[in-house]
Amino acid sequence: MNPFLKYINGTLCLAGKPLHPVAARFGTPVYIYSKEVINEKLLELRENFPDGTIFHYAVKANTNPQILKFIRSKKIGADVVSLGELKRVLKCGFKPNSIVFSGVGKSEEEIRFAIKKNILLNIECLSEALRVQKLATSLKKAARVSLRINPDVDADTHPYITTGFRENKFGMAQEELIEVSQKLSQSSCVIVEGLSFHIGSQRLSDRPYVDAFSKLSEVVNALKASHTHFKHINMGGGFGIPYQMSEKPILLSEIARAAKEFTRKWGLELHCEPGRYLLAQSGVLVTLIEYIKKTQAKNFAIVNTGMHHLARPALYGAFHNILPLKQGRGSIIRYEIVGPICESADAIGKGRDLHELNEGEFLAVCDVGAYGFVMASNYNLQPLPKEILV
Repeated sequence: MNPFLKYINGTLCLAGKPLHPVAARFGTPVYIYSKEVINEKLLELRENFPDGTIFHYAVKANTNPQILKFIRSKKIGADVVSLGELKRVLKCGFKPNSIVFSGVGKSEEEIRFAIKKNILLNIECLSEALRVQKLATSLKKAARVSLRINPDVDADTHPYITTGFRENKFGMAQEELIEVSQKLSQSSCVIVEGLSFHIGSQRLSDRPYVDAFSKLSEVVNALKASHTHFKHINMGGGFGIPYQMSEKPILLSEIARAAKEFTRKWGLELHCEPGRYLLAQSGVLVTLIEYIKKTQAKNFAIVNTGMHHLARPALYGAFHNILPLKQGRGSIIRYEIVGPICESADAIGKGRDLHELNEGEFLAVCDVGAYGFVMASNYNLQPLPKEILV
């Protein structure tokens, strides 16, 4: 699964660095991230996509300031979905012209701030377009925008993280998008710079992306006929990673081929917004086994983290591999890895076959660099975990 996690001399290492000393020094629960892994994943993207592709990191995946500064140092822009994220990336040194502000529910305060800072706004519907036009006029400052289309492509992923199907709240149908482009083309205070789409998260198949690009030619034709001139196409992100042995890595080369053909045909710049693909495999959540509880039905390993620190298993039924920091020996036992929260949903891993576990040992919950700490809470008034960037 995660090629960056390996046992070396019986100790679990992330990108060659042992995890046990970090957990022992800083205490648990602790999120541990690797700069080396982030850099390797970025190289993979740059090797596959056409030269000149502009990447905007999807900040919602992980908002740790040190990670943001590291990503910025690699000449990557940012995709944000709230005023809080926008202010954070600006504080971390991202240039305004490298930031895209997406999201379906932007408030007047958020739009005003973005216009004043010259941030590109991703328009999701006619009402939002009219609000942006009104605020730009009142501020007497041009608003930079892109128009988000809903390509009506089934992303074949969890229903909570699909975003480009006609039943989703995101983006506009072609008819609405054309209407919006026509209204905005009459305004001197709004500059349409691009067209964007995003079909969903945790995609492991290249087919939905290829289908989306094939559908967009008609849209581009219609926009050009309405005298809407734009310079880029933003394909969003959503590239998945294999969390389980049965899952195969996504074929970035096939997606990149379709993107290259499309952008070459229409003379457009390609923008892309990776989040999970860059960050997920860079992080582990290390936890301490507090108790081993054996019942007639099951064996429980009760740890000092749970759904309050990693929501994905409870929210999506998501699978994360769980490994002991010290390579196990002896008999294999099936465990339920559960946390301290007073909810039956508080299970990090169900039915996990591991070498016999003991109280006081450390476990690593794998592939949590994305959508891990950012979704953590103080539920049950539990403290938040630490974060360490190696």
